[in-house]
Amino acid sequence: MIANRYLQRDYRTLQQAGIAVEERLFTLDEMMVKFPETQGELCPTLTIEDYIYIAGEGNRTKINVETEYVQAVEHFSNYQKSQVFLTGNFLAETLGKTHLVQRCLACYPAVFIFFAWL
Repeated sequence: MIANRYLQRDYRTLQQAGIAVEERLFTLDEMMVKFPETQGELCPTLTIEDYIYIAGEGNRTKINVETEYVQAVEHFSNYQKSQVFLTGNFLAETLGKTHLVQRCLACYPAVFIFFAWL
């Protein structure tokens, strides 16, 4: 969705400059077709609670957790908003399949501090 928003903005800019281009947006279905090595490798995502339930039933369940800081800038018509997102990546292996769950755990405004050495 974010990529499509930027793409639409770029299409408008090109059209205003007199450059004709065929407008085409990204779709999730097309993206999965372009990455056949991931199709079938990862199955539909469950929730964290689902994995807890599966493990509680006595099924062998392994979950690898990684945290990540993701910095992003959202561009609006009159301003930009810099954010830092704290995300968790959960790679769960259970019932003979691998599942990937990604969660945004928190976000806060990005603050840039510039130091001037005198």
